[in-house]
Order: sequence, then structure tokens, then C-alpha cells
Amino acid sequence: MTERALVTLALLAITGCSALAAVVLGPETAVPTDPREQYARYVGFRPADGEIVHLNPPRLSWHYAPQIDPSVRSYPGDRLFTLQIANTPDFADPEVVIERTPVNFYNFLPVLRGADTWYWRVCYDPGTDAEVWSEVRRFRIAHDAVEWDRSGLRDPASLLGPHPRLLLGGARRDEVLALAATDERSVELAGHIIGIADRTIARDWYQDFWADDTEARNYMNPCKDMVSVAFAYLLTGDAKYAGVKDRFLTVASWPPGGKSSPEGMAGNDKWSTHLTEYLGLIYDWLYAELTPEERAVIRGSLEWRIAHTMGSFAWKRGDGETVRTGSIALLCASHPYENLMVSMAGMLAIADESQVARDALEVALHYLIGITNGMGEDEGWNEGPGYGNGKMKWLTDATWYAQSALPALELGRNPAYDALCDFFARITPVGAEHSSFGNRGINEIDWCSSRITNFRRVAMLTGNPVAMQNWLATRERLTELRDGAVPQPFSPWIDCCLPAHAAEPAPRVEDDPVRLFPLAGWVTVSSAPPSDYAAQRDAVSMTFHCRPRGGYSHSFRSENAFDIHAYGSTITCGGGTTSNQEFFANSTMSHNTVLVGGGEQLGSTQYSAPVIGRISRFARGDGWVYWAGDATNAYAPEQNLGRFVRHVLFVDDAWFVIFDDLAVAEGAPPTTFQWLYHINPAVELHIDQDAASIDCQIGRTLVRVQHLPQMDPLSISNRRAAEGMVNPITGEDVTANDKWAANREDIRRPEALDAHHLWVTHAQPVSEGSFLAVIVPRLAEDAPPLIEAAGERAVRVSFRGTTRTIAFREMDGADIVVLP
Repeated sequence: MTERALVTLALLAITGCSALAAVVLGPETAVPTDPREQYARYVGFRPADGEIVHLNPPRLSWHYAPQIDPSVRSYPGDRLFTLQIANTPDFADPEVVIERTPVNFYNFLPVLRGADTWYWRVCYDPGTDAEVWSEVRRFRIAHDAVEWDRSGLRDPASLLGPHPRLLLGGARRDEVLALAATDERSVELAGHIIGIADRTIARDWYQDFWADDTEARNYMNPCKDMVSVAFAYLLTGDAKYAGVKDRFLTVASWPPGGKSSPEGMAGNDKWSTHLTEYLGLIYDWLYAELTPEERAVIRGSLEWRIAHTMGSFAWKRGDGETVRTGSIALLCASHPYENLMVSMAGMLAIADESQVARDALEVALHYLIGITNGMGEDEGWNEGPGYGNGKMKWLTDATWYAQSALPALELGRNPAYDALCDFFARITPVGAEHSSFGNRGINEIDWCSSRITNFRRVAMLTGNPVAMQNWLATRERLTELRDGAVPQPFSPWIDCCLPAHAAEPAPRVEDDPVRLFPLAGWVTVSSAPPSDYAAQRDAVSMTFHCRPRGGYSHSFRSENAFDIHAYGSTITCGGGTTSNQEFFANSTMSHNTVLVGGGEQLGSTQYSAPVIGRISRFARGDGWVYWAGDATNAYAPEQNLGRFVRHVLFVDDAWFVIFDDLAVAEGAPPTTFQWLYHINPAVELHIDQDAASIDCQIGRTLVRVQHLPQMDPLSISNRRAAEGMVNPITGEDVTANDKWAANREDIRRPEALDAHHLWVTHAQPVSEGSFLAVIVPRLAEDAPPLIEAAGERAVRVSFRGTTRTIAFREMDGADIVVLP
């Protein structure tokens, strides 16, 4: 919030005025722009120029080239950088000089002392004819900044302890394993692991193990189960599990290029890359039982797997010749990110014996510290709760392997972990049934299962009490969803060992149920703490996004869209099935936002606007929260959209007003706009065309959606199930782009979700127009709201004994006035 807005609200409080008495919300509520919003998908210059940082030293990164050019698809793989940090802008005596590093996210840095303001710059291709320095950027260290000295990490391999070092703490192995008999959660997890092990050794494939990897099959899951066998062997010493060593030796003996090779080799998918993790664990845990020759077999397998991942897939391509846009150094596609994370255990297992692993480990640790999450370096995870929480599992796996093997890392000081837990807790409060913000968002069991893996791990890493509360609440919720079956984490051997490294913090709910994520482009509001499952049963909440990154990969083209949860039900969300097999999920038409002449938004991979969308305003007071999203840039240039700003008010912790300010570009022909709203499941609806209202009941929640027509006449059409996948303006059937439509035998055509896809439209093209809608969820004991027009761009709402008048123009007598 700007200084002017803070002063305005402070004066209201000082004078004793009600915050709902003539509150005027205008330009002073603008959210300041930030350089990190520009081309936000790229690894960019962080900290931004002028940023106040709360970590000393800050997490650093910079773009791989001096200037961002979206048309460039690859860069030379041998590029080097020199980093300088100084307390004067002339760099006469820099405090930090890192010469000729190959990574654009170098983070083995000392604490900065002696000044509050610091300057930094980067030299590209030092010592060559192409040498060029970046602009000088400055940052200020906050007085309450957390100190995290990372200068001692410059040779991480030398800090590794004896085997078994991954989770088991070398000489502390017996102490760690004793947790399986003494710590309540570790006892539960040990029993779970032993159960997996017993089922695994009885399977046909285990009894008659594969001689080679020439057949296409899922090698990840069997090998993951064999890790549980190995851990059961460590726990019990029972000889029936000892055969796991020979089976992993067989896997390690398979040469490069087979079906178990990592992604990008022989056309394999990402799952086989996980064998780098599992072979690393076996090498480390069974080191004392392996002969020198057996160690050499596994070490050799790990080396070529790591070399491929770092030189030809995740970081560089063509054995190090180029860095392509999907690299962790540039745009960071999700598969390179996952490949890096799942290779961490293999690197840590052999880095003291292998230069290949040593070099890779240094890159991986710089990334883990300085970037952490390639889908949103500072806030959030752009892929939504399904894929986002899912891929965070690989992050928390890698984190605890690294932290347990290298305690000097002190990864608990990295603010990204707490930020991610806060983000995921808020975009889907505990008990939210669906989400429209990414693939698999409709599957609550999916994202809850991933939170079961992630939140306790972060809580113990950072001492985060809210993450611990969310873990407990999610565990309760997921146990209900699974008919009493207690959920367990994805890699349970990690969680079994955690109490040896950190204590569980006492749980605590969020202090504030409202949150603005300005860099990620999200607003979340709720009448109760998102991690309080009991309170959420009687809460009202909204999740809204308008993202600088836009939609790409497993997130959707849906800026200015929202989900609402109320009284234990999700009352509106988009995305259809949210399946990545179904193009409808990615279509703007499936989300709660606006189309322009029937035209949809573009994803950030389809054109190169530097900022796709952003939260442009935010303010709050007693009884209200206000924000606005500017999604103008999310639409194709040929659509000639001049303005799409969606203003939202959350009033009395109970209901919402949405005002859409729309216009075509100057000189462009008039067009029509379409206001979209989606309801799942397909409950009975009552649509009153004359009143422009929609009523329904979902669970115990009654919902009124009321339009106050600003463009006459308005009509409401309900396009149900498959009919909703055909655009009535353009005639496009979006299912033609579904993956199953390519006649792939491995993809089954999904059934259309039986949902209501509601279109609110006007017939007459306009150059400027607006929609004004009120959404009131309530319980049966509440009297229906009275919603009536209060003049142009104004509405009066009477609900639960209180009447509020809200205007989106200058208006005497209004309780809240929102100005352009």
C-alpha cells in the first residue's frame, strides 16, 4: 500500500470515523510497480533496484544475457560472469568479487557489514571482446534482516561427512534409526515403510527382477518401493530385505540410453530421472556393505546420469554447448526443475569422490539457495495447488537431503520456504473442494496429499508454526476424504528421520486471513485463518489472480479470474476438469473472467508482453478489503483491448462486489464483452433474466449472483457440460485441441464435466463498457440479500441487518467510493 493510502486510513482511525463512512479509494491505493514484474518468468536481476531486503546477504540472481530478448531461444553454454557488490556506486573497493562463475545465481556470499545501502553489478563474458557490464543496481538491508552467512559453502563437497550422510547423519546413524521406536510420528512412518517393503519383496517383478532396461515401463515406482525395502533393512537388519542391494546393482549396471535413463536420453520421460535419487540413497546408506567394485558400478551410473541432467537437459544442452530457454538459468520449464531437484541425492552421495558430481552439486546448491522455485522466485508457485504442491515435493526432498548432509547450509534461513507454504495455504484454504488455477486443481485429495509431504518438512526446517498448523489441519481433512485412512508422505524415509534434525514447532493459525502477493499477482481474502479447518467450515473466502507471469505450462490463461469458497463449499471455480489432457481447462472460456468479442487471453508463451497482468490496487479497512487487477495485456494485440481493470470489494467478511472497467483501444472499432461464471457441481439453478440474477444452493450454501446492468440489455445463458466447450461467439470447439484428439492410443478421452458455464452478455458493441455484479453466499437462516441499483455504477446491498452503498464513481452518500 502506498504511503498516501496508509495515511488516509490512519486518519480515519485517529478521528474515530467508521471505515465504511465515505471511504474514497482512488489512485492512492495503487500498488507500486517493481522491476521484477518485467519478464517475470525469466531468472532476472534480484534484488531489484531500490529493493529493501530482509535477508543479509540477499538471494542473488541475474539474467543470463545483458538484455532480455524473448525471440532468442538459446545462448552459448560457456558464458561466464563476474559479480561485484560494493558499498559505493563507483565500486572502488568492492566488498564481494566473484570472478568467472558459470552460474547466473551465485549465492555463496558473506554477510554484508558496514553499510545499509549496497550496490551490485555483473560483468558478462569477462576478459573477452564481448565483455559488458550490467547496470548498477542498489539495495538496502533492513535493520531487522536475518543474517545468513553463506561464504563457507564455497567448497561444499569438502563439508560432507561420512556415509551414511543422507538423513542418517554419519556417526549418528543408530541414534537416528532409534527414532523408529521412540518418536510417535517416526514409529508410525517406520511401520508404513516396513509395510511397503513387505509388499514389495513379495511382488513378481522383485522375485524375478529385470535383466535389462530395454522394455518401456515405469522404472520410478518399483525403484521407489525398493528404497523402502532398503530403509526397512536399515531399520530392522532383517536379511529378507538384504537382496535389495543386488537389485539396485543390476539397475546401476544398465548402460546409458536404455529405458531407465534420465529424461531427454533415448526420449525418456521425467520419471526415470528419479533413479538418480534412488541410486544415490543406496550408495550412501549401504556404503559399508558395498565392495569397492560395487561402489564403482553405482558411482559410474550416477556420474553419467548427473552429467546428462546438468549438461544436456536441466541446466545446459548438447553436452554443455548451449543454454536454452527452458533451462533453470532462463525460463525454467517444470521438467528441468524437477530433474535438478531429484538429482540432488545422487550428487550428495558421491561429490567427495567425483568431479562431475562436485561441479553439479555447486550449481544445484546455488539454485536451491538463490532461486529455490523456478515457477516464482519470490512469491508463490505459478502452477496452482495441484502441480504446484506436487512439484514442491521434489523441492522438499532435495532440501532435506542437502540439509541433513550439509548442516552448514542452514536452509531454514531461506525465506522462500515459508513464503511458499503461506502461498499454498491461502490459495486453497483447508477444506476448499476445488481450484481453477492449474492442472489437477479440481482434485482436493491431490493437493492435500502433497501438502502432507511438504508442510511438516518446512515447519521443521524453519520453525514455522503456521505451516505446522496447516499440516495438522490438512491431515485431518485428508483423513476424512479417504474414509479414515491416515495419509502418509511421498518419500516417508525422509519424514521418519526429521526429528533427529529439528523439532516440530507448536502449531498456530495465521495472524491475518488477508494477503496480497504483488509480485506473483494474487490476492487471497477470507473471514477466517486459511489453516484453521474448523473455522473454514463457516468462512467465506476468495482467491484471485492477475499475474505478471501470465498463464503457461500447468497454469491457465485466466487473469482476473477468481474462486470463491463459502461455508464448507466451493461455490464457483473454473477450469472444467483441470486435466492437462483437456484444452478446455487452459481456455479463458472456462474461467471466471471476461472475453473480448468472444476472444480469449493469450498465454505468456504465445507472445512477449513484458507484464501479462498485475494487481494494480490494494487497500483495506474496517469491514472491507479492496483490490484491482489489470489484465489488459493478457489479450492478443489484434483484439484491440484498451482496458480491462477488475475492481473487487470483500465486504463485512461476507460478500463481494465486482466491477469490470472495459474499453477498446483508441481508434479501434466497438466490440462486445462476455462476463463468465462457472458452477461445479451442476446443481439446480434459478436464472431470472429480467432481474439479471442467478440463484443456487451448493451444499448448505445459498448463493445469489446479481448483475446491475451497465450495458443494456444483458442476457444470461447457461451452457452446461460439453456445450460449454463451444464458444458461442466464435463457434470454436476447444476440444479439437485436446490431447486425446491427436488419436494417441495412450490417452483416453475424458468425459465432459457436468458443470454450469454461465455467460452474461450484451448485444450492442461498445467502445467503453462495464459489468457490475454482487455475489452473496449465505446460510439458510440468513434472510436473502436486497441488492438494488443506486444509480449508474453504484449498488446498494442490505444483508444481515446492514446496508452498504458502493459506487464506482464520485457519489454523495455512498459508503465506499472507488475512483479510476
